[in-house]
Amino acid sequence: MIPWIIAWWVLEHKLSQIPNSYSKKKTYLEKQTDSIQALFLGTSHTYHGVNPDFFSCYGFNLADYLQTIYYDKRLTLKYIDKMPRLKVVAIEVCYFSLYYQLRHHSVENWRDYFYSQYWGIDYKDLPMGEMKRYSKVALYTPEKVKEYIRTGFKADLAPNLTNKGYMPLDTLPAGKENLMLTAAEGRTRIKLWQETIDTTQYAAIVSDLEDFVKELRKRKIEVVFINTPCLPVVTTLCDARILQKNKAVVEDLCSRYKCRYFDYFTDTRFGPNEFSDVDHLNITGARHFSEIVNSEVLGNYIK
Repeated sequence: MIPWIIAWWVLEHKLSQIPNSYSKKKTYLEKQTDSIQALFLGTSHTYHGVNPDFFSCYGFNLADYLQTIYYDKRLTLKYIDKMPRLKVVAIEVCYFSLYYQLRHHSVENWRDYFYSQYWGIDYKDLPMGEMKRYSKVALYTPEKVKEYIRTGFKADLAPNLTNKGYMPLDTLPAGKENLMLTAAEGRTRIKLWQETIDTTQYAAIVSDLEDFVKELRKRKIEVVFINTPCLPVVTTLCDARILQKNKAVVEDLCSRYKCRYFDYFTDTRFGPNEFSDVDHLNITGARHFSEIVNSEVLGNYIK
């Protein structure tokens, strides 16, 4: 029995040493909390689209894949007392932000357990008895664990993540056709977005967002809402009612809490050569967008 316990402990320890976006971002954040002036939150659109290296102030990108407003709020409030220089928090509100929680997403709900294990933040109804809350073997799944064993645990699940939280996406060489920018890809992406939307979550998410904004403004921190650029092959397929509802919520919060909204969703300054796919900026596009954000957004608050 004891050899099995030791073997299990060694396996758990080895798995805990594999870097991923959650562990690396936590390490980077905690080393810089006393310097951060601008904090950017959101989904993969911000994760890949905002590079703080092009800010004239000290910024950090705390976004991640499909990160919900639920986690945006709790990550920020977990560290806010350690960020004495924080002046601006930018909250991404994309097409589906107000309509989904990871817990209710049949494909992506495994991410809740990464927030639990690596950030110490539990979604409100995450089962206490679920092994994924405590075990790396359960978290990664036995199939992936076997793969890591075969490779001697030589893995980095976020190899290109920068120390300011930005994850670059490659730019194709000149002359290469990007098949991820087609109308067919636009239709595929909007289908995924629509499947992500759960209108039963709307009221709770909007309430949680307002509470978050209220807390930030109480601390005299400026709040801005951001929507990142996407290509027309996807923006033209969006449900106009959802876009209008999103806009109404954000503008209402801006009016009541003296925030500002910067909507770059259909911004024509970005061309296909600046996108990795229909809704994610590549390295070139991220630099362009970050320079615009620095000038048009952050320039209003940080001199």
